[in-house]
Amino acid sequence: MRNELVQIWEDNLNKGKTTKKKWRDSFRVDDLDKYWEGVQQPNWWPDNNFIVINLIFANIKTQLDGFRSVTPKFHVRPARTFTPSLQTVQLLSQQSQLREAVLNYHVRESGFKREMQKVILDSFISFGVAKTFYNPYHRSNPNAGEPITGPDGSSVFDKNGYIEKEASTELYKENFLVQRRNPDDILFDPFADSIETIEWIAERIEMTVEEVKQNKLFKNTADIRAFEVRQEDKEQEQVRKIGDNIARPMTGGNSSLPGTVDRRREIVYVWEIYDLVDNRIICLAEGFDKELRNDSIPDGIEGHPYCFMWFIDRRNSPYPIPYIWHQLGPQDEYNITRNQIITHRKRFNRKYTVKEGDIDDTELSKLEEPYDGVIIKVKGDGKVIAAIEDPSLDQAVYFDTNMLRKDFMDVAGEVIPETDIAQIEKATVAQLVSNRQENRKRGVIGSVSDFLEQVARKLITLYENELTLPMLISIVGETGKEWINLNPQALQSGHGEFFYEVAADSLVPQTPEIERAAWVAFTQFAAMNPQIALSPVLLEKTGKMFGVEDKTLIAELQQAAMRIIEQQKLQGGQPGQPSMSGDMAKTLGM
Repeated sequence: MRNELVQIWEDNLNKGKTTKKKWRDSFRVDDLDKYWEGVQQPNWWPDNNFIVINLIFANIKTQLDGFRSVTPKFHVRPARTFTPSLQTVQLLSQQSQLREAVLNYHVRESGFKREMQKVILDSFISFGVAKTFYNPYHRSNPNAGEPITGPDGSSVFDKNGYIEKEASTELYKENFLVQRRNPDDILFDPFADSIETIEWIAERIEMTVEEVKQNKLFKNTADIRAFEVRQEDKEQEQVRKIGDNIARPMTGGNSSLPGTVDRRREIVYVWEIYDLVDNRIICLAEGFDKELRNDSIPDGIEGHPYCFMWFIDRRNSPYPIPYIWHQLGPQDEYNITRNQIITHRKRFNRKYTVKEGDIDDTELSKLEEPYDGVIIKVKGDGKVIAAIEDPSLDQAVYFDTNMLRKDFMDVAGEVIPETDIAQIEKATVAQLVSNRQENRKRGVIGSVSDFLEQVARKLITLYENELTLPMLISIVGETGKEWINLNPQALQSGHGEFFYEVAADSLVPQTPEIERAAWVAFTQFAAMNPQIALSPVLLEKTGKMFGVEDKTLIAELQQAAMRIIEQQKLQGGQPGQPSMSGDMAKTLGM
């Protein structure tokens, strides 16, 4: 018999499943996945020779390629302090620099970019989900049972006055991870009207019976059993991915089991629920009458460990409008029209009537070509060889293809707005199209930036609460790269809050030509306006506006600009007048 807690949460999960199914059906989420993969033939199309011109793929792939070539760069700065003193402000500034280094190290070293790209792809088709979590690694402690000694060599005592002894295992490695989660496995509170008002979030996790029983955080696992429906679900997923006519792998796709079809029944669905009202984490296994876990949400997790991304909000629902949903209609019409043209071309290739008996078959074969030149033998009077006149396809069909392409590009945000048509005489069509593309691109980049800022906050919270082993990381200071010691105490701050942001230019693909032009423009501006070097903050801000953020280069440029000012004073000139000293020329490499 199910206990009260299990009954309550099974009811919540069932309501959540119903709400999500309505959303998936309303926006044809399963079809969106197929359209991205190129499966777009209508069910009523008479044959399997349907040609797909996948405009949806081209539109998304172009944007994905742009993000593939960039590396996000985080900036952290103090937001406010709880102790209004100069010493606290200086401490927060140091800690903001350390947090910035941790985040940028994480982006470079932990495969974060690959996970980010997968989340962005999910966001175009459905919605994107990433989970932040801490993964410690333990091994046997060779000093197990021996007294723990302090820095001075004396024994360490616990609060009861007993000598503390080494544990049986020791921590030797720890990872702080951000990984993509399948949006199909995520449920939201069905009564919430936005992601900010949800009262619970649940994730379905696929585990083996052995994994459940061996998990030290779980209880009541002695009688755990597999969820019998799993095999049918997995087969349906395989049909969706690879079709009915292709041999299925024995492992069952992404199943964690390496075994046979029978072993697939050993899979258990575990729902990991984050109750945001009571601040608890609850784990249930489908088909099992006891909870596996019911604990307070651990330190290091603020509410829940998930970060979400999508591009189009819905009113009164935490589930979004999928980005490519509005592109299905134009995509269907474009494919159908193009295939009508192809079908007409196949049916109405050149055909001839030949008066039977007047020409031998050897000569007739000269009229035939592969896929063309069909011959029909006729009796009676008439021309020996006559071409059959076929009906032509309405020219409106060819016109429709251009119109439908325009409709698709309009929905995708890459067509010239009607209000800009009058400007064509003053600007090139390419420039107008580029402006429209930039507007859509800025919206997408803004959503990606918001997502990354969520990740930054949750990741730093994990570091603050879970970091145990000290580590060295590189940080860029006034003298270039420096190595600093990151220990558990370095990130713990109860004196204030921090603001996390992503450098906008770090999400825009850069070419050597663009970087060179930005650098030359910045150095020329600094040479013409050396007075900005009087303020390091102003110079750094100006550098960021030109996409130059290397603190070492900015410091060198500041010194060169200061020498220009001194030289102008000696020559009796006014600071800020056009000038190019030898120092500045040397700095610019001229």
